[in-house]
Amino acid sequence: MITIRKASVKDVPLIFELWNLLEKEHNAMILQKTPELKLLLAKKKNMAEIYKKNAKKVITSKKEIIYIAEKDGKPAGYIELTIDKRGYSVINVGVICDIFVKKEFRKLGVSSKLKQEAIKWFKSKRIKCVGLNVYMHNKQAYSVYKRWGFSDTDIRMMKKI
Repeated sequence: MITIRKASVKDVPLIFELWNLLEKEHNAMILQKTPELKLLLAKKKNMAEIYKKNAKKVITSKKEIIYIAEKDGKPAGYIELTIDKRGYSVINVGVICDIFVKKEFRKLGVSSKLKQEAIKWFKSKRIKCVGLNVYMHNKQAYSVYKRWGFSDTDIRMMKKI
């Protein structure tokens, strides 16, 4: 059975572990196809400390949240959400910052359950629009997001100088 729960501060080491798995898998895939992103994806030496501090801030915030997915009591993945307050816009936008499911729990509906919980949270905050970013070479994630009803809105371009 898949359960989704709100993360607590005691979950920070677990969230960091899941985030590390996401980063390793993601970077290996992305850098293979787009080596020019190596500089952008490089992390600071004290990255663990920075990430854990940020995760605690998110967990204790009213405008951000992290949910953890468990399958039969085992950690399967997580989703991190925030609200982008656009000062010039009439609406705030919900943002899926990260979503990750461990390989052994994929194709079981875990990411869909995380997405459903995210939508419920955004609706409770009166958010009408949700966005996310995906790297162009992450075809698997892209196809999932398209199935969920997300549409292409812009392209971010980069150039090393």
